[in-house]
Amino acid sequence: MNLKKKIGFFNTKTDIDKSLVQNAKFSKNKVKRQIQKIGSFMAGMIMPTVSILIAWGLITAMFLGKYVDGKWVATGWFDFEPFGQLVGPTMKWLIPVLVAYTAGNMIYKTRGGMLASFLVVCAIIGNDFLYKTLMADWKFAEGTVGKAGAPNQIVAAMIISPLFVYITKKVEILYINRIKPGFEMLVRNFSLAGFAIMFGLSIFWIWPFVMYSISWVMIQIINLFTKLPWLFPFMSIFTEPLRSVFLNNALNWGVMIPIGLQEVQLKGFSGFFMVGGNPGPGFGLLIAYVVWRKQQRGAASGASLIQLIGGIHEVHYVYILSEPIMILATISGAFTSLSIVKLLAGGATAAISPGSLISVISVAGSGYRIAINVLAVFSGAIVSFLVASLIMKFKKKHNSVVMGVEVGDDGVKFNNEQNSNQKQNNNSNNQFDWSKVKNIVVACDAGVGSSAMAAGILKKWVKDNQIDVNVSNCAVKDLTNQIDVVITMNNFVEFAKEKSPNAYVFGVDKFLGPNIYDPIKNELLKIKRIIMIKSKDCVFIVDSFKDKNKAMEFVGSKMVELNYIDKEYIDFIKQRDQLASVAIGNYLAIPHGSLTGEKFIKNQGIIIVKLNKTMNWDNEKVNWIIGLSLLGDKQLEMLQTIAILFEDINKVEQLTKQLNTIDQIYEFFTNLKIGEY
Repeated sequence: MNLKKKIGFFNTKTDIDKSLVQNAKFSKNKVKRQIQKIGSFMAGMIMPTVSILIAWGLITAMFLGKYVDGKWVATGWFDFEPFGQLVGPTMKWLIPVLVAYTAGNMIYKTRGGMLASFLVVCAIIGNDFLYKTLMADWKFAEGTVGKAGAPNQIVAAMIISPLFVYITKKVEILYINRIKPGFEMLVRNFSLAGFAIMFGLSIFWIWPFVMYSISWVMIQIINLFTKLPWLFPFMSIFTEPLRSVFLNNALNWGVMIPIGLQEVQLKGFSGFFMVGGNPGPGFGLLIAYVVWRKQQRGAASGASLIQLIGGIHEVHYVYILSEPIMILATISGAFTSLSIVKLLAGGATAAISPGSLISVISVAGSGYRIAINVLAVFSGAIVSFLVASLIMKFKKKHNSVVMGVEVGDDGVKFNNEQNSNQKQNNNSNNQFDWSKVKNIVVACDAGVGSSAMAAGILKKWVKDNQIDVNVSNCAVKDLTNQIDVVITMNNFVEFAKEKSPNAYVFGVDKFLGPNIYDPIKNELLKIKRIIMIKSKDCVFIVDSFKDKNKAMEFVGSKMVELNYIDKEYIDFIKQRDQLASVAIGNYLAIPHGSLTGEKFIKNQGIIIVKLNKTMNWDNEKVNWIIGLSLLGDKQLEMLQTIAILFEDINKVEQLTKQLNTIDQIYEFFTNLKIGEY
């Protein structure tokens, strides 16, 4: 090795360049992994709630209504007050609590989930209380805080609750495992209760002012745009981020609608109603997920219809929160829509609520504005779709082809990360002990969608090939040290290795496709256990049997005890032996029933009986009896496998001498792999 490199001095331009490139690579990968962790965490806390949010969106579109002078007035598709009353509490309470619990659970398991749920409830009640009392008369846009109402607390569920759960976890680690025996439950319960009260009171009194400050600053910025008409489209730079954190109601009713109503009095219509009522940008974003993200296609397709026809924009906010860079797509789409509205004099005569295409058309006020509004909606959707598509394509390319650098004495070598990962996998494969593999986990950013489908495919393959390995899926952030094999995207390989340092990590470009998992399958086939014995209760050692009928009755009775068969199956075992002897030579007999007796098989299984003294079975010497209760092709395959295993009489004689205890027999047969015997 070059001494200058070894001691850390560089006195040539080449050496300096090598050092800079290497350090840049390491720094870039570290930052990239941190970004991946944050993105994975955000996706993990948001995506599980998508199905509930879609359900809420459908109910809102169908049964939305409000009380006017104490009387229920339906504004949705159907007039049914009891279902209409689900809309408010679900968005106000259920969705934030679900998000908070999921986030807290990811950080600190059940304790974290419980604490996060309590804290977000404190945030909701605190905002309601202070917005109606202490802050009620504070100025908010064109009105007051009391009139605008408290904002939705999904932001608190995503930020404040997880933050305090993380603090709690770090503090409890210092003492929670040092508690004297007998006091664990007492201390653990009161510890969490103490943190809940302390943080809950803090959130109750402080968080409403934080929310008000954020909203007030954003609204002041937006107000500047309202005073300069030519800046109208640029409002999307601020309105879309504000809307995406579920502050859409405060924005619409606190700013856009009051300004819009004033403009209607002057010229009969206003474009400000299109800021919050335009479904186009969100619709375009959702369509991009439908087209390019197979794992999210089902949920996104349903959400897109709710967005466009139902006018419930909250269904697309979760996609932005789980992947914040997508805000660029909706900003671009909204900018396009507002530009068309401003240049071509589009707009509406009243507030667009709900923000659906139907509402946009119904309150346009003239045929000309209907055409302009529809053009604005779909132009915004197209631009949003194109920008989201570019982001998705760029992220996929950037994640799968990242240039790496290797610095050596012979110069600098560049290679892409995919090849590097494959090389690492191959090297690990040569050292990894596949015979000890018991579980395989397919991990993606959120632990849903494509990883679940990939795990399902592998589960079926493992089951079809009778390989004793458990296959499951999870989010990358949820990986643990107890996992043997991890399958994940190439851009998550390093993150996965951090979470599961003892696992073999297999990187892929995509989860679904032909031959992707062939290397894994080949390794699993090599270690496939030839004879699947469920437990040591299936292994017996006896002195000998007087005749074959006694042997078959013993095998049958043990199968009945193990709940493999009904006792009627024993007669079919004897019938099969009468048809053709099940003593096949080389000290082996394989009692099994005929096909007509399969109806008496309750559970498939195998038992092994070793005889200390050789018995006579139809003039064949027998020391090993392997009883089968298998169905169809599995029985035929096992018969062939056992016959091959016992084809060398010298090895059989050797085994008979060496395997003298139940433990020895069980260990030998359960650990026997293809190609080892």
